[in-house]
Amino acid sequence: MARCCTRCLLPEGKFEVVLDESGLCNYCSHYSQQAPRIADPSVLRPYFLERIDAVKGRYEYDAMVGLSGGKDSTYVLYKLVKDYGLKVLAFTYENGFLTEHGKENISKAVKSLGVDHFFHYPDWEVHKKLYRACVMKLGDPCLACAFAGFFLTLKLCLERRIPFFIAGRSPSQIFRNFFAGSKDLFIPMMELNASSYSMAKVAAVYRQLNDNIMAWVGSLFDDKADVEGMYREFFVDSSQLTDELCPEIISFFLYEPYDEEAMKQEIEKALGYRRAANDELLSHLDCKIIDVATHMYRKVHGVSILAQEVAVMLRRDELDPVKAEKLLADEPEPAALQESVNALCSRIDIDEKDFAAVVQRVVDSQPEKFDSR
Repeated sequence: MARCCTRCLLPEGKFEVVLDESGLCNYCSHYSQQAPRIADPSVLRPYFLERIDAVKGRYEYDAMVGLSGGKDSTYVLYKLVKDYGLKVLAFTYENGFLTEHGKENISKAVKSLGVDHFFHYPDWEVHKKLYRACVMKLGDPCLACAFAGFFLTLKLCLERRIPFFIAGRSPSQIFRNFFAGSKDLFIPMMELNASSYSMAKVAAVYRQLNDNIMAWVGSLFDDKADVEGMYREFFVDSSQLTDELCPEIISFFLYEPYDEEAMKQEIEKALGYRRAANDELLSHLDCKIIDVATHMYRKVHGVSILAQEVAVMLRRDELDPVKAEKLLADEPEPAALQESVNALCSRIDIDEKDFAAVVQRVVDSQPEKFDSR
């Protein structure tokens, strides 16, 4: 059995984890060193206010928010409208995996807050190929959502001339790959968020990120037409990201405290938000395929899909170690897993009888992962 970090429980050898002589990992050491400048929302909030002051009222919308009907995106939309007085365009990426529970919460939030909202229905023949590639080559459908959810929104913001896309990534997601030398594409975005605002600086970083991720997505496909289809659907020409307008993707919870239970209670009271019956810490019950994604992740990586998020919470003293161990051991219920498998396979045209073999092929091949969820 691999040794684990004495503080955050990440296993040695996974996710580039290296333990020192005391048993502390490189993630924990790096976070401790950087915490004074990035861990306190009250320290970083002036950067958010600076951004608001720079753009508020200059465009038709001050910001765009991706609204899934989950707790985080609903809370972000609520705070931006009620506390910051922003004119927000909410949008929902409808990839066919959104639960009825999520749709109900979307409807309640939009109606209660009186915001403009639209569903983005993608060219599924293109998106399906990305999901299939992420499942069959990487064993992780969440990666497809991550790229669609961020680089597509960058494109949508640019087309609509909206300066910010404000995301509800929790601190445990923001810092899940935060260590010296990390290749996580969201780390440069986070570093921009944690510094004084300059659209020219954002544009310089985003042009490089856009090109890097275009190349990585392209590497998943052998057919040139498929590659070109991905580029047209998800990305912009980097030359369009200019000093005059380059939308910035902002992690809202760098600037605001994150308390999952308190947030749920607030939006329940204010918006009529409804929890799912099996709601619990770190759950994503707005997604039909979270159970199959959880199953595949453990098969491929040998650890829980929550391993890095739990590690961040332990690192930040936000989680009891006993509760952490339980979260890391949890598995989907068989019936829920089968329903989730059905939803994924039917949507991306995989025969359910072949599903176990598909997962095993990924386990056997163990390609290089690009984990940026």
